[in-house]
Formats: sequence, structure tokens, C-alpha cells
Amino acid sequence: MPSGLGALTSLVALGLRNTDITTLPSEIGALTALTLMYVDNSELTAVPGELAALTALDNLRLNGNNLVGVPAAFHQVDPTFQCWLDSNDGFDCANVGASTECCSEENCGSVSSCYT
Repeated sequence: MPSGLGALTSLVALGLRNTDITTLPSEIGALTALTLMYVDNSELTAVPGELAALTALDNLRLNGNNLVGVPAAFHQVDPTFQCWLDSNDGFDCANVGASTECCSEENCGSVSSCYT
């Protein structure tokens, strides 16, 4: 990830598919114009709570990584169109908001496992 990423406040799409990236910097939360974020089929082991600041998101793909959960602030993340968290072995949806696009049977197995 390049340093200074947070300065790209007008960025609307971020594609980091099929990479060896393991974490996202907390400054990702400054990208408030972001509508599309694809970090799928990579090596992510964690995401920062600052993702909750990305209220313009339409599409979020974090599937196919090594995530076992998301931080508490993630319960506010609610892309308007799609949220893919599947194919993360052992993923725990405890911090995924129950009334969000991210809480689905595909992502969580059971919507009752989501944050209420």
C-alpha cells in the first residue's frame, strides 16, 4: 500500500484483487468518496475499524482472504449494493451489523450470528 493513501480523498474505486496484501492501513477511513472496494482473493488477515467511515460504499468485497472476523466498528459498514465476506475460513460475524447488506447467509451462515 502506498504511503499517503489517505490523501486520495476523491478516490471512488479501490481494486486490490488477487494480491498478497495482509492488512489495510487505518488511513483508508479518509477515503470517504469510495464507492467500490475490492480486496478479494488476497491475504488479508485484518481490516481496520476505520472502514466504518466509508459511508458511500456501494460494493465491498473482502471475500477469499484469511479474515476470521472484523473489528467492532464494522457493524456500521453497510454498502448499498453488495458486501462479500464469504470464503474466509472460520469467519465470525459477531461484529457484522444485523441490519446491513453484509449480514447474509452467504457471508455468515446464519443471520442470527450478526451484531444486533
